[in-house]
Amino acid sequence: MSDPIPPGASYYRASNAFIVATRRVMGLEDVVHLQSEEDMLKGNSVSEWLSRRGHPFIHKLQLRKERKTPFFHEYVVFSLYGDNNGYFRIDRRQLPNENIPLDCMCRDGVVAYDTIEEISGFDDAQYGISDCLVEIEFEYFNTSLKSLLQVCWAIRGHPQAGVYTLQRYNCYFFAQTITSCMARTKFGRFSESSLPEESALIYCPLEVEFGPDKIIRLRIKELRFEPLDPNPGWRAYLPSRQALEVSTHEEMKEYLHQLIFAHGERVEQFKMLLACTAKEVTDSIILAMEEVWNKVSTGSYNQPEKSEVTLIT
Repeated sequence: MSDPIPPGASYYRASNAFIVATRRVMGLEDVVHLQSEEDMLKGNSVSEWLSRRGHPFIHKLQLRKERKTPFFHEYVVFSLYGDNNGYFRIDRRQLPNENIPLDCMCRDGVVAYDTIEEISGFDDAQYGISDCLVEIEFEYFNTSLKSLLQVCWAIRGHPQAGVYTLQRYNCYFFAQTITSCMARTKFGRFSESSLPEESALIYCPLEVEFGPDKIIRLRIKELRFEPLDPNPGWRAYLPSRQALEVSTHEEMKEYLHQLIFAHGERVEQFKMLLACTAKEVTDSIILAMEEVWNKVSTGSYNQPEKSEVTLIT
């Protein structure tokens, strides 16, 4: 039996000739590489991509997890309001041509390949079958694409999370942080001014629960704890096949913390190789998520209060 692949590994598969051909037949746009806020300068790929969106307001956003072992890749899918405005997925992976891929296990990591690409729908399975873990439905014309891009840039600009590391700042971290921040932005609002020149933010207090009568509708799937084949020593939270249920923000926060804790447990199975424990991984991930949120909401990566990063178990 071959050696198990450490958790969090994720590679780019769009170079597959069949996938490339299928995307062309379906008329889907090319993949857009996210790098920095300078992407918004006129003529850059992200700026051009945004200019093609007729109504750049997000309708629904989902955190999704692929079923394929051993990676269980996580990513975000969102849809836009308006006819024919499409579906898009956001991923973090290693570069497809990374010179030394194993450097992702080092503290300094490797270059993160963060992308947006058009897909056919939430259940698009061109890269693999997946399940929806969290769904956020936004009020009509309430949340612009610029707010989502600003979260991505805050992650990429973070002192540690801007790179891809197997233990911490992988696809799970990227997708879960985007989901968490986009839910939290709805306690207030983003400025509609152009980015990055003007990005003033206005926010309301954070002690508010979400529900069907609030700005967004938040749904999560029930978790179940089960072993991951083909490595019976790994255990992780996986979604049941039950329907999504309306949830509060605190319930979503606990849900994400459980996912983080499960990843930390898997990493500890490789602690001799990855040189970290479950607690070290979970603590640093949650801290970085809060620091990214601070950057989004205040413009600074100042560390949050200790009480804000306590792991819910």
